[in-house]
Amino acid sequence: MYKENLNQMPELVRNLILTLKEQFPQCSTNSVTNIALAKIAEVLNWKRVRFNEFGNTGFSNIFVMIFLPSGYGKDRMVDDMDKHLLPDFFHWFNEEAIKYKQEIKKKIIQEAEEKFPENDKVKQSYIKEQLNKIRDLIPELHDGTQEGLFQDAKALKNAGYGGILIKMSELGLYLSSLTPERKKLLTQLNDAYSCKIASKSIKGENRENNIDNLPICALLYSDPTLFKDNIKILFNALMETGLGRRCFITFMHKQETYKIETDFKKAYAQRKQYFLRLQKLGQKFFLLFSAINKNAVYEQTEETFEVLYDYTITLKKSAELEENSLLCKEIISRELKALKLSTLFACLNHPTEEFIYPEDMKQAISTIEALSTDLKFFLNYKPKFTDKYDSIYSFFLEHQGQEFTKTELINNYRHVFCLSRDKLRAEFEKLMEVVQEIAMQHNYFIDKKLINNGSGHTYALKPIPVGELSEHVIPLDSLLSITENQ
Repeated sequence: MYKENLNQMPELVRNLILTLKEQFPQCSTNSVTNIALAKIAEVLNWKRVRFNEFGNTGFSNIFVMIFLPSGYGKDRMVDDMDKHLLPDFFHWFNEEAIKYKQEIKKKIIQEAEEKFPENDKVKQSYIKEQLNKIRDLIPELHDGTQEGLFQDAKALKNAGYGGILIKMSELGLYLSSLTPERKKLLTQLNDAYSCKIASKSIKGENRENNIDNLPICALLYSDPTLFKDNIKILFNALMETGLGRRCFITFMHKQETYKIETDFKKAYAQRKQYFLRLQKLGQKFFLLFSAINKNAVYEQTEETFEVLYDYTITLKKSAELEENSLLCKEIISRELKALKLSTLFACLNHPTEEFIYPEDMKQAISTIEALSTDLKFFLNYKPKFTDKYDSIYSFFLEHQGQEFTKTELINNYRHVFCLSRDKLRAEFEKLMEVVQEIAMQHNYFIDKKLINNGSGHTYALKPIPVGELSEHVIPLDSLLSITENQ
């Protein structure tokens, strides 16, 4: 996502994305944006904010799906937001839960007094039994089961506030062992986009009423390399049946280039500043959140409808020209996404003015279009499974002439080589010797330079000057000895 797209966002969203991107430069801006939007939507939907379009209302919940290699910091990013951006929100949620439990307790005690006015022992037993039935209110559900999601949703529905964020930290692994129970949860999750949760049919018991009008958001991530063969087929099925095309899908289809700070004092100051910025953004966000009325309904103005209708026409034309049926379905789904996202942006732009203005809608459309560019790359994605030497050589070839320190290669690019930090550190010199030989076969060499007064090196791939041999050539028998010992 380019800077001009970031400029077409609410100020808080833009500053949050820039703050996270600075701390996690290895992640694509689209991936960072998707994670930030998921957490913002989770919190704002605790107020159960809705949009109104000619009498038809809907919640501002969103689903996001992020394809990012393991180790790129997506879990840390979410943890940082929970601990430094959103602690006031979780405190608010827990305080509301305490109030709700106190109200329920009063009702139970009153019922006990009415049912057993003269039998204190039975009365206390009844109170204890009923209190034990009260389910704790939770704002987030990790994977879980169909029955668990229903019961958590039921508790929140009765509480009259809040919503649920469903998190799946590894969608690819989840799909790779798709049990009947997991299939039911995915079906339930598909319905949850419309803020409906179907109850589970249990033999021999009366079925409970389905739950509706409860906002459910979803944050689903996966390592893209897991999506091959049958997993890719399952993903395509998700797109066909609805869940996939309802998500904001981002995919980091190329390596982000960046430099790591080598001065630990500067790095320390930057890290400290990062957490301070998150805390300040959290304070501003909570002020906006506090100004939003519970169950607020944001009305769409006529001018806003014009912006959305023009977008609808554009989407129809784009869908007609699109040959990929999966992309075509996702394109059509963007109209509803724009309604939901523009409601969230209206909350942040003017929390007390319960209207969706043209600017809110334009910001939402701009964001959706920027994020949507990734899906085409993912649908055409084919994981590459080369050996570690070819992976390292291919990386240097892609960044020909660019210098990297050993620390940068180990800490920031080990994912590209499919190696752990410890394994890459232990085998680094031997790996580089083999990569040097591969480079020589293609008329390149690894230029190794001393830095920091001889305490370290930089490595860069460069073409061999015409008519010269590299001093880094190693004998064939030595090369064979190196590879046999791996």
